[in-house]
Amino acid sequence: MHFFPRFRSSLLPFGPMLQKDQTTIPRASEDHTTIPRASEDHNRGLHEVDATIVSLDRPSVHTLRVGIVLATSSEDPGWSLPNVAFRIHLDDRTGAVSRIYTARRFSAPQARVEFDVVRHGADSPMMRWAARARVGDALRLTGPRANIHIPEARGRRVALFLDDAAIPALYSVLHHWPAGAQGAGWIATDDTHALAELPRIAGLQLHRVPLQAPAAQLLLQQARQLPDAASHVVWGAGERDEMRAIRQHFHTVVGLGKEDVAIAGYWKRGASNTEMDVLRQQAYAKFIAEGGTLAEWDDLAIAI
Repeated sequence: MHFFPRFRSSLLPFGPMLQKDQTTIPRASEDHTTIPRASEDHNRGLHEVDATIVSLDRPSVHTLRVGIVLATSSEDPGWSLPNVAFRIHLDDRTGAVSRIYTARRFSAPQARVEFDVVRHGADSPMMRWAARARVGDALRLTGPRANIHIPEARGRRVALFLDDAAIPALYSVLHHWPAGAQGAGWIATDDTHALAELPRIAGLQLHRVPLQAPAAQLLLQQARQLPDAASHVVWGAGERDEMRAIRQHFHTVVGLGKEDVAIAGYWKRGASNTEMDVLRQQAYAKFIAEGGTLAEWDDLAIAI
């Protein structure tokens, strides 16, 4: 049985979000990829965290849900924020192979983090890790770091656009939903069980967009059809090229400001996560060398 991650970010080793061990079967050499070291600016506030697997559940035929307990840094308030990402080191602490996930749920009293791994037919380091994972296994993590959040609505409606890679992130976001905020969301997925698990929010309508052709850009179509788009703030996460197009639409066509659109590319069609990690690290190193800072970094602006 093989698995692939549902939600992972690039994090450089933390940074903007990316998310799927999908789209291409990783090369055999991928397990030996060495990721360049990130800058001190990038690593500021992150911790090396020891954890132990305490549960392995299968809420649906597609999903492995992993529960871990943090042995260190569990008191970090960052774990309690919505849409928090962390890096899992897969290679017995050498740091050469890792993947990034979003915490679906965090329980402070138990120092427990829950994240989902989704079954997939292709091979990858994460799928192999998930296939051999057992309760009691020790893990090393790097984190936490909060990722994109719902922009401040100030009475406007919220529009959500995401694919199934971002459902765990949405689960976390909905548990921290801004009081009184209303809106609608479109989720490109065939995983009806995952949708059924999402919290119900008064005034928020979620619509499933059935998957069709891989390159159909179904969410972009929905974004272009949003009525009265200028009266919204936008949150989105999913395939990188589609998310970039959605962001460009709301900035250049609708005219929303930068602070009103929070968009992340979690994965890229036709590229493995290891390839994306390396390209993103290289771009980030160049950016920092030219005088940029982490606060100025725009992941979707780089060519991957």
